[in-house]
Amino acid sequence: MNSNEKKVWDYLLLKKLPIDVLIEVQDHFMSQITDLQKKRNVVFESAFEEAKNIWKPEFKMIYNPSYSLDDISILNKKLIYNESVNTFKQSLLIGFVILLIIAIFSFIFTAEFFFYTFLLISVCIVLFPVIQLFVYRKKFKLIKKYDNYRLTFHQNFVNFSLVLLGGFVQFFMNIKAFSNVLYSSFHFLRIDLYDFISWPLYFALITINAYCFINQKKYLRQIGKVEPYLRYLKASS
Repeated sequence: MNSNEKKVWDYLLLKKLPIDVLIEVQDHFMSQITDLQKKRNVVFESAFEEAKNIWKPEFKMIYNPSYSLDDISILNKKLIYNESVNTFKQSLLIGFVILLIIAIFSFIFTAEFFFYTFLLISVCIVLFPVIQLFVYRKKFKLIKKYDNYRLTFHQNFVNFSLVLLGGFVQFFMNIKAFSNVLYSSFHFLRIDLYDFISWPLYFALITINAYCFINQKKYLRQIGKVEPYLRYLKASS
């Protein structure tokens, strides 16, 4: 990183952008500055100031507790919203697909074999995010090492499954009952209040873990882009 790039980097750090976003914005900034220098025949400092003015509306700080308890830039708010909606849609899709698979299995297997299949699927749903967290623990530990920065938006949700692990334990303590309810309702053997409670609870279990797993995947993808720039950040531990 040359001296001009470092000036842009330091300026963007003040805007409290996630580092993966900062890297992309820096590239746009430098390209814009280069174009302005050629077009206006001005020095870097003049082009830099003009680029700042162009980006000023995007960097305007607002307070919106739905996104952050601290002030947040308009640009950051847009990115968080788009990423959150996209990941949530992917999680819902995974939830519906898994429920469809479970429904198909209920018509293929007996109630007893369905229970073991349901148990295996449920264990995988809960364990996949935990296993991924363990396998790539060195990369996830960077969050704590650089906790005075936000390396990527996705880091907020990588431990989501662990936080709710106690609730999942309660689910597995009653998994036989859940299995019986799902199997019976698929075969229209019973539909009562317990069914209407069980279905949303199980769908929530799938989507929460899917949301966590997808955010972990996206974190790992983005942290690969961030790692070469960590030498320009100050580790907190």
